[in-house]
This record gives sequence, C-alpha cells and structure tokens, in this order.
Amino acid sequence: FYMGGVTTVRGFRNGSVTPKDEFGLWLGGDGIFTASTELSYGVLKAAKMRLAWFFDFGFLTFKTPTR
Repeated sequence: FYMGGVTTVRGFRNGSVTPKDEFGLWLGGDGIFTASTELSYGVLKAAKMRLAWFFDFGFLTFKTPTR
C-alpha cells in the first residue's frame, strides 16, 4: 500500500508516503489505515466560493523484508 494524494493524505504527492529502502526507493506497506475530516463553508455564493478546513492522517504497517 502507498499513501499520499487527494484520496488519502492531501498535500503529499500520490504514493509518496511510504517506507523507503536504503536507496530511497518506495517500498509500500503491508497494511494501511487512513481517516479524514473536512469542514467547508460557503464564502461567496455568487462566485461559488467555499472555504475548507481539513485534517487527514494515516499510517502504514511495514514488515522488514528478509534478504
């Protein structure tokens, strides 16, 4: 599993929240948990503008690979 991007943890590039190996390569996790909450408020109805606050979080489980 990988996290990051608009569907998991906004503000991070897609799939960039993940364990990395000694060379900086993304490994992915074995399990994932994410949660999000958002509150939005209409600021200017004529302009269809909304103000939003959000909080995203999550974690990956990762088993150290055996080599």
